[in-house]
Amino acid sequence: MAKHIVQYEIKHIHRVQVGIEAATPEEAAAKAEAMFDDITLWSDTSEVPLLMDDFEEDEDGSALEFEVIKTLADDEPYPAPDASIVAMRRNDAARLCAEIIFNAYQRGEEDGESIDWSDIDEAYRAALEAVGSGHKTAPTARAEAEASAEFQGRLESYLRSRIEDGDVYPDDIPTLMVRYGLMNPKDFIAEMEERMSLEDE
Repeated sequence: MAKHIVQYEIKHIHRVQVGIEAATPEEAAAKAEAMFDDITLWSDTSEVPLLMDDFEEDEDGSALEFEVIKTLADDEPYPAPDASIVAMRRNDAARLCAEIIFNAYQRGEEDGESIDWSDIDEAYRAALEAVGSGHKTAPTARAEAEASAEFQGRLESYLRSRIEDGDVYPDDIPTLMVRYGLMNPKDFIAEMEERMSLEDE
């Protein structure tokens, strides 16, 4: 069965609203336009709070049209996901990681301040997804999966050792996970490799 890339398009309106204090509506609009021109309109400050930044479908009444933009060869893989999909997957994983940590700490408070390691492990896996990337071709995916599994095993042992030795406090784990989750993946791996190599010396 052949593989196809199918596309549809919908026109969108980018709607942005900010709060601006001014003597007149005209002055407020002029301030907003000036801030747009110098790219400060999205700073979201207390003086000019960002109230809306959203994309809405342009309801022009036209029907959706689905079209095949490319047909792949039998052995040709699907292309790597667009950056928008990578960002969406990372955001979903980051939200899941935060939710797991929140629930783990709630359960820990109910259980006398004891946090279940399985909860933290699950959050860690979600954090790896958050700093990861999109789908790869099969050979590349296998190679990266093997390297990732080896790195993950060493990293888990290193972090457990740091926590058990008292070098990392449980209360610091959420802060560390957020910091590392926002790092560039290559920078994160490089820093962890450096830390683990110092530990081995």
